[in-house]
Amino acid sequence: MRIYSKLVLFVFLVLFIYFLFYFNDNLITKSETEQKLQQKSQDMFINVAVVVCGTERVDESLVMMKSALLFSTKNTSINFVIVTEPKLKELFEAKIENLKDFAKFSFEIFDLKFPDDDKETWLKLFKPCASQRLFLPSLLPHLDSLIYVDCDVIFLSSPDLAYLHFKSFEHSQISAMASESENFNTGWYTRFARHPFYQPFGVNSGVMLMNLTRMRNVNFEGKIQPIYQKYKNKLAWGDQDILNIYFNEHPHEMHLMKCEYNYRPDHCMYTSQCDVSSGVKIMHGNRGYFHKEGKQRIFREFYKAIEEYKPPDNPCSHIVKAIEEQVIVSDTSNCNELIDEFLYNPKNLFCKNEIENQNEIFLREAE
Repeated sequence: MRIYSKLVLFVFLVLFIYFLFYFNDNLITKSETEQKLQQKSQDMFINVAVVVCGTERVDESLVMMKSALLFSTKNTSINFVIVTEPKLKELFEAKIENLKDFAKFSFEIFDLKFPDDDKETWLKLFKPCASQRLFLPSLLPHLDSLIYVDCDVIFLSSPDLAYLHFKSFEHSQISAMASESENFNTGWYTRFARHPFYQPFGVNSGVMLMNLTRMRNVNFEGKIQPIYQKYKNKLAWGDQDILNIYFNEHPHEMHLMKCEYNYRPDHCMYTSQCDVSSGVKIMHGNRGYFHKEGKQRIFREFYKAIEEYKPPDNPCSHIVKAIEEQVIVSDTSNCNELIDEFLYNPKNLFCKNEIENQNEIFLREAE
């Protein structure tokens, strides 16, 4: 009987120790990001990261930051994490002062950092320093989580909405992205990829939620380097392809966001391929669409309106109405026809009083 009791106790202790070691990573992560999100009364602190190489990208990244501050809620504090070339540090520090009129924020600037044994390869993969996002977990050991965005991204809603996806993460999930496409017949990965990708359409890494703690715990960086060595001759989109291969092998680590959180010209230039009935949350002007004069001009008009806006000007007049006026008189391209969906969130935020006044007038006239 004593032997049986000791055996039961031993098995219990082994299982208890296993439970602690196996689930410890998830418990630690939840104590930081998820518990903060669950405390709704507490001010939300958000890290927004961007990687910048080349002086031509500095202004784009500043417009992105401006949009994040412009659309953020009053209880949100944003910390911008800027990873850039040493020669651009002073330029950033000088120009970022111009954003102080929008809202309180903090910022950190870091030098680029790639694995020492293959630094030049990673630096030049796809576009200059684009692959830096893969190594943010080791570059930023003091941070638990962040939203990474490309330079050519602007927020059209509060960053809170994207950040709340962390609350929906399963215990195994380390990152969140939106699909590269919503259609098998037009998707790039479904038609052209020569390597595995996240099913069914692949993911686009222009907007990426990263739980850095969990990424460090699963040795994410150690696993992506062999992927590069195996598939380096088949990569068309560099680090994004590597991410697709990784999450094809580890699908349980991916949390898929809706396309409204990474809305690109591909979603509307031919036919509407993304349900944005509740509005575009984050706009991604990839392939230079923030600067193109031709079709799908609505991307350029949003970028221009936010770039030129200065407080205390009324954002309803200087952003929403300015965009409406420009798009109405421009071409009737497919993306422009979705102007109501693009302006859904900006109108609700900036023009709420005017909309309410118009409704009151309409009701009085109807009586």
